[in-house]
Amino acid sequence: MPLANASRPMGFIPFNMGGRANPIITIRPATAGRVPTGHTVGGTDDLSTGDAYYLVSSGNAHRAGSSGAVDQVFGIVLGFRIQADPRVTVPGPLSVDYLPQAYAATLLGCEDPTELFVVQCDNFNIANIGGLFDLVDAQPDATFRQSRQTLTTGAVGSNFRAIDLDPSPADNAYGANARARVRLMKTVNN
Repeated sequence: MPLANASRPMGFIPFNMGGRANPIITIRPATAGRVPTGHTVGGTDDLSTGDAYYLVSSGNAHRAGSSGAVDQVFGIVLGFRIQADPRVTVPGPLSVDYLPQAYAATLLGCEDPTELFVVQCDNFNIANIGGLFDLVDAQPDATFRQSRQTLTTGAVGSNFRAIDLDPSPADNAYGANARARVRLMKTVNN
């Protein structure tokens, strides 16, 4: 019998990208000075790999907040286009995996309605399979450059469909902090 699930929120991690298929990757701009929505946690619009994002009318990407009715998730940040980091003085492009609100970049987003993502849930049980849920926003961790978004199964949502429990019996079981496989519901391509 496994131990209780550890709380390790790391955002949305691609499940199927093992070279078997190529998901739909879209390049989206993320402008400098992005203004966070009123329900974005942390008071900033910082972005990190694994964060869910929504699009504004100009086509720019912003980190999605906890309200699924306002921030319709269109994709998951997989990374950022390699660019020069203005905080470093050495010449040449550097990889960026965390984008503070004050900086602009071009993000690589997965907007594939068939792609599966693994995400930590507040509480996931067999009755949640097939249900629609929304994310719980959290400010990305600037030190480790990781997303901290999770999924809530406490109410019916509209952004993610729960597919099943992540198959890792040694460290994942139904209950609190379980990791589930989910699918995007409202992509541009869907």
